[in-house]
Parts: sequence; structure tokens; C-alpha cells
Amino acid sequence: MMEDEPISFLPQDEPRLICSYTEVFSGFAAKLTEEEVSIIQQKDALIRVYRDRLLPLATTHSPEFLGLRVGNGFWNVSGLGKGVIIGVLDTGLLPTHPSFGDDGVPPPPRRWKGRRREAGHRAPPVDDAGHGTHTASTAAGNFVADASVRGNANGTAAGIAPHAHLAIYKVCSRSRCSMVDILAGLDAAVKDGVDVVSLSLGGGSAPFEYDPIAIAAFKAMEKGIFVSCAAATKAGAELCLQRRPLGAHHCSFLDNFDIEGKIVLCQSPGLTGRIDAGIGVLAFGGAGMILMNPKPDGYTTFADAHVLPASHVSYAAGSEIISYVNSTSAPTATIAFEGTVLGSSPAPTVAFFSSRGPGKASPGIIKPDVTGPGMNILAAWAAPAETRSTMAVSTERAFNMVSGTSMSTPHLSGVAALIKSVHPHWSPAAIKSAIMTTSDFVDHSGEPIKNEQYQKASFFAMGAGYVNPSRAVDPGLVYDLGVNDYIAYLCGLGLGDAGVSAVAHRNIRCSTIRNVTEAELNYPSILVNPQDKPITVKRTVTNVGKASSTYVAAVEVPEEVVVVRVRPRILHFSKANEKKSFAVTVQRKGGSKNGVEGNLKWVSGEHVVRSPILIPAKSSASFATAFAVNS
Repeated sequence: MMEDEPISFLPQDEPRLICSYTEVFSGFAAKLTEEEVSIIQQKDALIRVYRDRLLPLATTHSPEFLGLRVGNGFWNVSGLGKGVIIGVLDTGLLPTHPSFGDDGVPPPPRRWKGRRREAGHRAPPVDDAGHGTHTASTAAGNFVADASVRGNANGTAAGIAPHAHLAIYKVCSRSRCSMVDILAGLDAAVKDGVDVVSLSLGGGSAPFEYDPIAIAAFKAMEKGIFVSCAAATKAGAELCLQRRPLGAHHCSFLDNFDIEGKIVLCQSPGLTGRIDAGIGVLAFGGAGMILMNPKPDGYTTFADAHVLPASHVSYAAGSEIISYVNSTSAPTATIAFEGTVLGSSPAPTVAFFSSRGPGKASPGIIKPDVTGPGMNILAAWAAPAETRSTMAVSTERAFNMVSGTSMSTPHLSGVAALIKSVHPHWSPAAIKSAIMTTSDFVDHSGEPIKNEQYQKASFFAMGAGYVNPSRAVDPGLVYDLGVNDYIAYLCGLGLGDAGVSAVAHRNIRCSTIRNVTEAELNYPSILVNPQDKPITVKRTVTNVGKASSTYVAAVEVPEEVVVVRVRPRILHFSKANEKKSFAVTVQRKGGSKNGVEGNLKWVSGEHVVRSPILIPAKSSASFATAFAVNS
């Protein structure tokens, strides 16, 4: 990153410059040797050098599952997202897919500065992988009747914001995304004038000042753009298991067994390789396959389009099947296809692959922020030229059922677009607050949301809860944040003047501003870690509901473990956009060392504004501890 023209700093013997960035930060990407980097680092205009790296790529019924229905409610109020532009950075899209038809979609708003898909323009960023087509249609795919994957989940496919506009930036190949290309996509999206950026990308966590995507997202936020990012897909459990590499070798170990005409019992290989396992079974004459979860994967099962009759069962069900097989010399099995079953319980749940908090860059803030649909999501797919069973192509209008945090991200991007359509002047922080404080922390049966083991999910698994779009459009109160608030927070993290300046794109002297800790940031969630003394944090809410309204505080925590006081306990508002502040004091009780999860609610006659409260175990060096959770 440099503040001056890059060409004068680069060797002139051959072309080195890849691209320049002007929107998300002032800088450029170039091919340089280590020696050349060392020379450039001595230049006064240089702020920081970032090495390029590759990042991995981390729905007929999901809108209905989220309470979105045609002709009424949030979809009706928001006009299905009309006038909002969602920038999707991914593998491109298949522009001829009916999910991207323009029926009912108005022309792009005048503020749009990018290209349009019109005759005479160069070819669009065509998707040759499917991932980008899937995520784009999940966010804003138009209505397509009779969509299904091999007859499953049949219905009308639609994205969360079906009449929003899509701006597509191809920054990824089939499986990897270059940091250089991601930044170029972000730079173009900001320049073009998108309202929402959707990033279904994985990759490790780095300190903010060393994370170019975080720096670019800061600049996007400063320009009023909402950025939705995947929390990444957890691989830790996979890495510590000793399994046969079913996916890599198509079950080649089966050549030592006679499986002709038999149903084969296999352990699920996890996130990938499940369909390949079936290919291996079929190749050796197997009639069917039962995939059993290992214990860490619990009850998370995938609805894949297999090449043979197959069933994916939980660890508990698999254990029962193994017990039965071991109890008889002639076990039998039948796979019955019952079609799509709606309303199963418990739902929603947190899948095993969903990454858990806390975040490494800022462990004092609850992460993830919120959860959304990401399991067995049906959406548009880019049919490849060759036939591959792993593409799960069902018709000429290809759809696929895919799972991952990549699928959850565009759901949240679509929700943000709907909110932006109704509240065009809300800041990204206000939109995030609305989504978080109105989310559900109980499932559809009224029980606490569970994880993959069917145990109560912690806030480090689900964040504030499961997104509820219909309530998010009218949250009552929001916890807003501006650029200066984030700068004070970055100073409080200890990034130093150079680090904060790199993120904020300006010279910052932390000694001249009031630094705030993570707990003091005006965030919709609260994480404090009192030891022997109470801790008090301040929050400020903005009234975005009725001008005249009153809210009363309600605290839900295990009272035998902690005491939580809120002052004042009543907030009176007399006008729209009025701000009121309050203080939350947390103190451990009776020498308790347990961790605690609970909620702070501001309740009026029409709204419940909920913030999760998390108190880690006393003197815990890590936040990943057991909690005495309030039910």
C-alpha cells in the first residue's frame, strides 16, 4: 500500500504492475522479488506491504423458513429489495439461468456507475464452477417455478431479495481466490456504487492491520456499504480424525470386499467426498450406501444428489445401525425415499462445520454476529460442459443443493438488502444491529437453539441467534456506530498509530483520542470478564421506531452466578432518531468462577430489543470454556 503512484517505485525492465486500487485503499498489486520488496519498504511513501495469498471458497424453502412470503409482510414492505444493489464476489455466475431473469426488476438506479448486462457489451463474468451462481441466486435470485434437485425440495426458487440488483465480480477460480483479485473486486464494487457486498470466502484470521480484506471492508463501511462475510467453515474436527480417504480414492479400498448388490455402510468423510464415496461403491457393484457420521459431526446430515440409493444418518443412528449389524450374521437394510419432509424438529440448529468464536483479531467481541440458513440450500447452479455427478444437475435449468457458511452469507446479504430498501439511509452498523437484536435464540418449537450434538448452542456457535428478517425491518432501537467509534476501538485493541492508520486510511494518533476497549464498543452484544471487581460498560441506542415510546430493561442471567444491573432501567423517547445512553454493570456473585450466558432485553409494547451477554469463566486464559447457560 502506497500513497503515491506505484510506477515510479517499480523496476522498469519488465511489466510488474498487476492492478491499482483507488477505492478500498490507495495501493497497487505487483510481482516483486523479496529483494525488491526490501528496497521498496525503505520508501517514505510506503505504508505497508501485504503478501498475496489464496483463500478457499468457504432455495426453494429457506425464504419461507425465514418467514418471507409473497404479497405480505417484509417482502411486501421492502418491494422484494427493489433499488438495492448487491455486489457478489465469487466465481461469477451463469447469466442465462432463469434465476437471473429480470421479470419485475426495475432498471438499475441512476447512481449505479458500473456496466450493465446489455447487448454490445463484453461478455459477463461467466461461472465455470457453480459456487458463484449458487450464492448470487441465494441472495437475489428471481422467482423460478418447479425448481428441485432430482425431485427433492420441489417448489418455487427465490433469493432473499428477489428484485434487488446483482453486481457480479469474478474473483475466484473453482476452488481458490487470490487476495489480489478479491481486493480488485472490492475496489470495483465500491467504485460502481453497490449497497451490499457479499463475500462467501474462507481463510484464516489475521490482525486487522495485516488483513487487506478487513482494511477494504473498513473503507466500504465508511462509504455506507454493508459487508457480509462468511465466518469460515470449521475444519479442526476433521483434521484430528483418522479416516480412510474415501473422497480422494473413490472408496478404492472396497476392492478387497464382495459388495455386489449390497448396501455398504461407510463413515462419512465430512464436508467433502460424500458423493465420491458413492461413486466408489457403485463402481464395485454396490446397490446402495449408508453414510454414518463420526461423533464430532453429530446430527448434521447432508441431502446430496448421490449416484446410487443412499442415506446419510447421524452418529446416534449410525451407532444403532452398527449394533444391529453386529447382532446378526445376515443383516438386511431398506432405503425408502419419502421425499422432502418439512417442519422437522429441532430446527434451526448449528451445523458441525460452522466456525466457532471467539475471533482471533478481537476475542473480546462475541463472534459470529448471527447465523442464517446454510444447510442443504437449493439454489441456481452453473451446469458444467461435462457431466459430473458432484454437480447434482437435475434439469436444464440446473439447481444444486449445497451446504456451508458460503450459503449462509448470501442469506444475510439478502436480508441486509431488504432492510436497505426500506431504510436507505441506515448505516451498516444500524443494519447489523437490527439483524442481531431481532434474531431468534429459540428454535421453532420454542426450545433453545441446539448445536450439531443437539446440545444448547453457545453464543460462540450461533452469535446473537438465528436471523429473523420480518422483525429486523422494524427493530425499535439500534446500536449505531460511526467511523470515529471504530477508530477509537482499534486504538483500544493496541494496534498502535501505524496499525490504526493502515486500517483507517489516514494518519491517526491514538494518544489524542479516547481509546475504547472491546467491551466499551457500542456493539449489539456484550462480553465482559469481571474478576474480583464489577465492570461497567456504556451503550447508546437510537430510536428508529415510534417517536413517542418507552422501553424497560429486562435481564436474563443465572442470578446465583452473576449480578447484572442496568441504569437507567427505563428509557423514554419523544422523537425519532433520539439517542439514549445506559450503563450495564456486571459482578460475579458468591465467588463463582463459572462462565455465564444471558440476555439484556429492552421491551416496549411493540418491540423486544435483545442483546446477548457473555461472561467467560473467571481467570480463563481462553474464552472457549464451559458455561453455566441460562435457559
